Amino acid sequence: MRAVNLLPADARTAKSGLSAVGTQIPVRQALQIGGAVALLFTIAIVGLYMHERSVVHGAQSTLTNDQARLAAMQAQVDAVRNDQQEASSRMSAMNAVVGSRMNWDRTMGELARVLPADTVLTNLEAGAPVTAAAVSAVTATAVGDTPVAVPAGTSTLTISGSSPSYVRVANVLDKLSLLPWLTGVTLESTSKQAGGTATWAINATVSEVH
Repeated sequence: MRAVNLLPADARTAKSGLSAVGTQIPVRQALQIGGAVALLFTIAIVGLYMHERSVVHGAQSTLTNDQARLAAMQAQVDAVRNDQQEASSRMSAMNAVVGSRMNWDRTMGELARVLPADTVLTNLEAGAPVTAAAVSAVTATAVGDTPVAVPAGTSTLTISGSSPSYVRVANVLDKLSLLPWLTGVTLESTSKQAGGTATWAINATVSEVH
């Protein structure tokens, strides 16, 4: 038996429209809910990204500040070390000068005792002590063809004068070699004057403080 719709055509059309409206409302709500969820998810992702970015930026800023403070501290440490090294160098130089200072009264007295009576001194010079830095503790200097070790802390002594003859000049060399605090006594130069006297210059090394 076939069912027959006894409603008029207008009523059937209205019913069909209501049915369509009823089926469209859930779909629209579903789209709205989905859009809201997607928006919330996007906001959460963006917020998490901004938070992480802020954390990384803060860590980088802290690292930069720490590196700057470390560099400043290192500069201060280097400055202190340089000051200590300079102070140590000055102290070493001072000790070298004090330790090698000559007693000129004693020096002149001993020279006067050993030099011949007919010998006249015209000049006497003492050079600065040789430092350890300059000679690296021991430096070889040539005297003729033979190297001679020069210890740190020694001074050079140059004596000039005149004697009646070359024989007396040789005698001066022998007398100076008798002094225990002089080593390497050598004749640097000599010349004959018109009156027959011989002028000379002698170099020696002060090997000990006296």
